[in-house]
Amino acid sequence: MARMLESLKRGYGMPQGAVPAEAPKPHAQSGECVMEWALDEAEVPFIEVGGPGKVLEGSAEVLAVAHPAQAKQPPHPSTEQALAHSSLLAQVAQPRPLAVTFEPWTGPRIDSSAIAREIVVHHQPEHAISKQYAGLWNTLAAGIAEVSHPLLVFVGLKPHVGTTTVLLNLAVTAAQRSQRRLVVVDAQLQRPGIAPRLGFTPEADLDDVLAGRAALEHCVLGTAVPALHVLPALPRQPNQGLATEGIAWLAGRLRQRFDLVLVDAPELENVRDIAAWIAAADGWFLVCPHGESRTLPRSPLDTMTRFAGKLRGVFHTAYAA
Repeated sequence: MARMLESLKRGYGMPQGAVPAEAPKPHAQSGECVMEWALDEAEVPFIEVGGPGKVLEGSAEVLAVAHPAQAKQPPHPSTEQALAHSSLLAQVAQPRPLAVTFEPWTGPRIDSSAIAREIVVHHQPEHAISKQYAGLWNTLAAGIAEVSHPLLVFVGLKPHVGTTTVLLNLAVTAAQRSQRRLVVVDAQLQRPGIAPRLGFTPEADLDDVLAGRAALEHCVLGTAVPALHVLPALPRQPNQGLATEGIAWLAGRLRQRFDLVLVDAPELENVRDIAAWIAAADGWFLVCPHGESRTLPRSPLDTMTRFAGKLRGVFHTAYAA
């Protein structure tokens, strides 16, 4: 059939080598013009492939071409065989020893036993002085009951009057009795005392936060006292002041995160260092030795008043006999 079809196609196109047998003759019945020609002696290559049981037919030129035998494809392995092969490969691989190195932790370590002994409310909650601090906290809390998320500043009349000790005992009492989340801010750059009294040494501090060198979340640390957190300070040179421009911003951020903010500020004579804290606070407290409240210097107090600071009370300190 293929040879006949090829012959017809070549006949319509008058291929090279085809010679008409005679002039065309008109058809007697239909009037169609019939063209007859004779093919050349060269045989047209062909091949015929039939259905099942039919012998392959083709011209000698086509059948004479030898085709290489195709390689027999192996059957695909079953899923079970493939899994068994992969397991075998896994068993063949030799396990390598695991290398390990050690890096000592240099960050702050929270240890309840490292809290300073003067934080008596932590070590001796039934002591008479611990009960005294509980009464002081109740009085203080009543005075700020109308304030939401208060920020309070503690200022010493002079160095070594126990400002940090008073603040930490009140902070621990508040954390234990009121279930408030509170943070203590150490603003004493010359003699920072919060972190040492709580038993750890920080890597970043308050000044790093205000200067933009560290994030607030990375500098606020938890303590061994539940609900009590610390924003510590590191010692600075005497001529290095605090970056006070961001104190108002910091005060707002701390109020958002904690129920109570207590600030351990420098002494009263360092007006420049405590002015920004007093301006951002809801009140401040003066700590002075017992019997010295009558000789308070008027100039620093007047300065705090000009900064809209509200003096809420005075703590009198004295060593117990």
